[in-house]
Amino acid sequence: PHRGFETVTYMIDGILAHQDSHGGGGLISDGDTQWMTAGAGLLHIEAPPEEVVMKGGLFHGMQLWVNLPSHMKMSPPRYQDIRSGQVSLVSSADGGALLRVIAGDLDGHSGPGITHTPITAIHATISPGASVRLPWPKDFNALAYVLAGKGSVGAEKRPVEMGQLTVFGAGDAIELAAASSQESRS
Repeated sequence: PHRGFETVTYMIDGILAHQDSHGGGGLISDGDTQWMTAGAGLLHIEAPPEEVVMKGGLFHGMQLWVNLPSHMKMSPPRYQDIRSGQVSLVSSADGGALLRVIAGDLDGHSGPGITHTPITAIHATISPGASVRLPWPKDFNALAYVLAGKGSVGAEKRPVEMGQLTVFGAGDAIELAAASSQESRS
């Protein structure tokens, strides 16, 4: 059982089945997001469908747990099924980056996710050698997790690579760059 927080599950590749005690659920796949508010409490199960477990298959996703503010911990449970086609797509000025706005606001572009706490969730795909500078509220924390490849972050151009998480300090922008040369995985 869960209570007092939200889980945000983003599927990059593969399929995930979800069912909860308040009737929420379904299948999410490539680029879909499941935003589950446990609030006052619920039971749930999430797993790859039986066919994927039995026959094998690709399964790549990530999950963020969001603590609800104390006055919202007993909110009614809620399930949001955010399909990949519902997100706002934003391209950098030079076309080197594609940004999928899942929730919150990015420079006037809003995502479909409804949040209890102010959160902006973005999936950024940056072409080799390209960079992007995102306006960011000074009072927001910012994290960037590298799903694939390598590059640099911040004005200091700190190196990052696949599997690493960056925490940004105070400022009004997030800077991300992909290295010119990327490892081939074919």
